[in-house]
Amino acid sequence: MKRLILLGIVAVLAHTPAGMAQQRDEAASGANVHDGAQKATELNAEQFTRRAAKASLFDIEAARLATVRARDPNTSVFAQQVLNDQLKAQADLKVAAEQEGLPLENKLDGRQQRELERLKQMEGEGFDKAFYSVQKKTQRATLTLLSEYGANGDRESLRAFAQSHYSTMKVNFARVQP
Repeated sequence: MKRLILLGIVAVLAHTPAGMAQQRDEAASGANVHDGAQKATELNAEQFTRRAAKASLFDIEAARLATVRARDPNTSVFAQQVLNDQLKAQADLKVAAEQEGLPLENKLDGRQQRELERLKQMEGEGFDKAFYSVQKKTQRATLTLLSEYGANGDRESLRAFAQSHYSTMKVNFARVQP
């Protein structure tokens, strides 16, 4: 009985504004294939650029893989849209980073590389499901990153980049929702 009461209290607390904010922060904290545990509001321009570049690069590589591996034609179409959007985002981020005199990360971290290797081992419906699952996680983290840096970033050109690409990412994220 005490266990049920405790679970009930935890459930109620999880749905308070503070509980939901903590869940959102945990979702964006790096518990996915994007690196870093800092919230975007705590990131400086260099950290934001590194995280955004790695996220974009991962999505590009995963989408390229999905365009040839997906079984469902809708998955292939979605992957092509992600690929197009991320290639544009990467090009725009490069321009913004250059304006700020910042380097652009051009390699995946170990966690991202392992996730891509895992996807490469999959085929058929299993691949399609895994691709959507990965996209759901990565796009949620990227939305949080873009939203928070777009609102609180320390460099104007990068803040403008985050704001301009947020809506595109939001559309793609909606497409991976059940």
